[in-house]
Amino acid sequence: MIEKKLDALMLLESQFLEGGALGGLDPRTASNDPNVREELRAAARERYRKRFANWADISRAKLIELYGQEVGSKVKYAELFEVCEYGRGSSASKQSLSAEEIRFLFPFITKK
Repeated sequence: MIEKKLDALMLLESQFLEGGALGGLDPRTASNDPNVREELRAAARERYRKRFANWADISRAKLIELYGQEVGSKVKYAELFEVCEYGRGSSASKQSLSAEEIRFLFPFITKK
């Protein structure tokens, strides 16, 4: 599954390969050399693979809470989301999502 996610990110070259989403520009991104472009793609894929693995590790307790010990402890990659305060009302802006809201937004989560 992570490969599909990385494939999708690599299609957005201006953001994930050429520096747009990274806040910087590697001078090699101007190259039309296919070998250089493939080298940049491989480096970006590895960067994002490590990021998603790190997110799974730092979110392990939540993954176990949501999926149960057996499944949650085996998750290798995760993507984190932040609740946007807009549309939730000012009193709810800094609150975490309730279990019901999480299940509504992420219906694929099934605790086993």
